[in-house]
Formats: sequence, structure tokens, C-alpha cells
Amino acid sequence: MSKVKGFSKELGDHKLIYIFLFLSIIVGAFLRLYHHSDWLHFELDQARDLFVVYDMLNNHVVPLLGPYARGSDLYLGPIFYYFQALPAFVFGVAPNVAAWPDLLFSVLFIPLVYLFARLYFSCSVSVMLAVLAATSLFLVTYGRFAWNPNALPFWMTLAMYGLLRAHSGKTFSRGWFLTMIGAGIVAMQLHFIAFLVVPLTIGTYMLIARMRIPWRSVLLGVVLASLLYLPVLISEYQTHGANARVLVATIFAKGDKDNKHNLAEKVFRGVQETATYNGVLLSSDQSGGDPVRTKRDKGGHLSLLCDADCKDRFPQQLIAVSVFLLILGLFIGQFIISYHKRVTTTENMLVYQRQLLILLWLSWSGVFLVLLAYQISPRFYLLIVPALLIMFGFVLRILVQKWSAVGKWIGIVLVSLLVLWNLINTHQYFQILNSVEENIVQYEWRDLIMNRGDYITLGQLRSVADQITEDEKNSVSFLIVGDNRYARALYYLTNIEKNVKNAQCYIKRSSFTSEQVAQREYYVLVRTQSKTQINEEMLRGHTIADKKNFGTLTLYKVIPNKGGNISLEQPENCFVR
Repeated sequence: MSKVKGFSKELGDHKLIYIFLFLSIIVGAFLRLYHHSDWLHFELDQARDLFVVYDMLNNHVVPLLGPYARGSDLYLGPIFYYFQALPAFVFGVAPNVAAWPDLLFSVLFIPLVYLFARLYFSCSVSVMLAVLAATSLFLVTYGRFAWNPNALPFWMTLAMYGLLRAHSGKTFSRGWFLTMIGAGIVAMQLHFIAFLVVPLTIGTYMLIARMRIPWRSVLLGVVLASLLYLPVLISEYQTHGANARVLVATIFAKGDKDNKHNLAEKVFRGVQETATYNGVLLSSDQSGGDPVRTKRDKGGHLSLLCDADCKDRFPQQLIAVSVFLLILGLFIGQFIISYHKRVTTTENMLVYQRQLLILLWLSWSGVFLVLLAYQISPRFYLLIVPALLIMFGFVLRILVQKWSAVGKWIGIVLVSLLVLWNLINTHQYFQILNSVEENIVQYEWRDLIMNRGDYITLGQLRSVADQITEDEKNSVSFLIVGDNRYARALYYLTNIEKNVKNAQCYIKRSSFTSEQVAQREYYVLVRTQSKTQINEEMLRGHTIADKKNFGTLTLYKVIPNKGGNISLEQPENCFVR
């Protein structure tokens, strides 16, 4: 009853704050749901995962392992597939349904950011961070489709929030401790770097903070972790530890994979990349992103290189790096102050420990982001989105501390400008997605969020699948050939969603040979902007029967020349999964 009264008082004292929080959740949900199915990102990895879910629910093949870590033979845990299977079991297996869990976690991240930020800041600063989380185009984009890293911001935040709530002064909360264990295990199954960063961050924090955990809680935590990793443990037993051996090899190989650049070069590149994506997260500005490069001569001396693109975008890159270093410097300054005050009061110790967690989170993530600086992808930064937001929150807090009401209004204006810039860029992004079927680009658009040069939507692919379905009502058998990003997706939509069983298999265009399609009818799906859509190899013994444009996609129907029997055997390197 006392907790209910406390919440009622909190709500009454901060009505305006909670109204803004509620509105931010509504706006965030709208931005993630708007034309969700029609504009869904559904390509190579999404089709792969949907086949797994389809086989799970229709053929009762339960996966014990999850998606593989890109660039290795290491497989993550399968919880991502289980999340997708839950709505698919009720509403059917479909690309948009499979994306609902990631969409839900992206929306839930908004109020969770507020709760997490409240451990560090006032209500006003916390709600500003929640509004940024709701409107950030970076987070909106990754919240609109299914991919195993997409839910990292939510689960990483929940794990760290649970840790801080479990260890609050001299008290210990078993419930929050188990929440930390559960959320941390989920995050570890979503991305390889999270698999390493989560235990390293939490373990280091526990050691430095001298966190005392009752043995019963430890036992329950081990049981919970074992249950969540049970499918992986079963797989390891069946394969005699095959994935564990790959894990060990991958950990040692990751750092040695890039032997062309020394540590100084990797740090230099990693700082620039992190600064770029910190700017993209906060403002959605994608005008930078061309880092200054390094070159070593035979004597090992480093020199800096900046090509034409780099020079054109150097002012934006310089601003991004300067802003990031300023934010980082202010945070470290605050941490140093809290470190020296930590022994004075219990409250100061809590402040120090909470800032310590952010520092450890960023530090351990930074180690791997530096090691992989030259192989980095935008999605890697989903791992530290909450920490970057908290760092920015310290800027807002310092403004309030230094200039009181004036500083608060400066913070409000600053956040409002960032939100406005995010909404303007989101509008332009949606306009591009709306125009892809006409292949009309209304804006000059540089994509640093997904690193795409063109845009393909689920609505387009379904239109292509409809065309093939209409053409092939009386066909015996045909193949699908496509750019690697779309071949599997189109095959799924045609063979599974449209139930066209004479869609025999799909061939990746990069591995296409004329022998595979000898005496066979097939379709070729290519990007309209491709310089070479159909080459001589594809037309050997064949003729183009039809060509249809779907905006940024073009579909060719190719039939064998007269003579000979049509082969019904499945060719080599033609896939059904």
C-alpha cells in the first residue's frame, strides 16, 4: 500500500513529466508502426530466420542454436527464434508478424530509458532522454524490422537496470538480481559482442563494488541461466562441444583478423566511428561518416589520408568527433568527482557506483569496437545506445547545475532541436520508402544507419511474388535467381507465403552458372540500378520472355530456347532454405 501511495504522490508531483513520457511512447510507437508491413525490411537474414520459425511451427524442428555470428561459424543462442515463434504460433508465420517482438521491445525501451535514467538524473532530464529514444531515427529504423541485434538496447538496459536495483546501498534484491541474470542472458544470445560484454561488465562491476550476493540467490541465478541456455547446452552435448570450440577459436581470432592496422590506427578509427554513430543516434544526421584514414610506410611511420569524400564531409566529421569527445570528457569529469566523494556518504557511494557501471559498459564495449574498428557495422552500436544516452544526460544535468532554470531551458531547447531534426529526417526516410515502387528519389539521402545504397520493401517483394504467382499457375517447375540480398526472401514469399510449390529453389546471382538452369525456366530479380542486369551467361540457351519493373527492383522471366525436355531435378547450389 505504501508503494502505491508513493507512486500516486510521484505522479501527482510530476504530472507534466508523465504526460510527456506518455506522449513520447505514443509517438515512438506510431513511428515504428507506420506502414510497418508494407515498408518492412525483409532480406537475406530475415528470410533465413523466418524459414527457421516456419520449420519450427510446421515441421516441428525446434532450433537449439540461433543465428550465426557474421564472419565465423559460431552460433548464438536460439532465444531470438523463440521470440519470433510466439506471435507466429497465434497469428501465422509471416514477415511482419515475426518482426513484432523487436517492434515491441523497441517501444518498451522508451519507458525503460526513463526508469534507467531516473537512477542518474531528475525527472525532467530523464524524460528528455526518453523523448530522444522515441524519436531517434537510428532506433526507429532498427525497431521496424526483425533482426537478432535489434532488441539489444532494451535487454542491455534491463540487465543493467536490474543490476543497479539489485545492489542499492546495503540492501540486496533477489528479484532484481534474477531480472539482471535473465535479461543479461537474453542480450548475450542476440549478438556476439554482447555475449562478451555483458558478463565482463557485470562481473567487473560486482568485483569493484564488492557486491555481496546470498548463496541462495546465486543458486537461483545459475538455475535461471541454465534454463535459458538449456537448448545450447543440449546442442553442445549432442555435438561434443562443437560450438564451444568455435567460440574459443573465434575469441582469439577476432583480434588477429585485422593484422594490417596497429592498435593506434584502430583506436583512431574506432573513435571516429563511435563519434559518427553517437551523432546519428542523437540527431539522425548522416552527412558525415567518411573518416580520416591512416597509412603506414615501410618504416612503420603513420600518415593521415583524406580523400575527396573525406574532405567534403570533414567539417561534419570534425563536429561529430568534437561533440563526442566533449560529452565523454564531461562524463569522465563527473565520474572523477564522484570517485573522490564516494566515501563521504552512502548516497555518494551510490552515485559513484552507478557512474562506474556506465564507464565499465563503455570501456568493455570500446575494447571490442576498437579491435573490430575496420570491420564495424552500424548495428554494433545498438549495444551501447543506453550508455550513450546516459552520457548525453550528464550534459543536460551539468547545464541545470551550472545555470539552474536558464540551463534547464537551454537543455529543453537543445533536445527539442534534436527531436525536430530526427522527425524531419524520419519524414524524408518515410518518403523514400513510399516512393521505392516508382523508383523516385525525392531527397539526397546518405544512409549511415543501415549502410544501404538502395531501398527494397516487403511490399515490393510481395508485388514481385504476386507477379510470379500469376504467371506460373500452369507451370511445371521454375527457379528463382536473384541478388544475394533478395533471392531467399523472394523464394520464401513465392514458395511458402504464396504456396507456389513449383518454385523449386533459389540461386544466388553471385554463384550463378548456365549449367544450373539448362533447359529450365527461371526468374531473375535484380536491383534496377544494377549496371549489368542480365549477362550473356544467363542467356546462354535462353530467351527473355518478359520484363517488369517494380521501382527499385526489376524482374525478368527467362525461358529455355525450343528443343529438349525441361529438367525437373534440383540443380547444385540451388537452395530451399
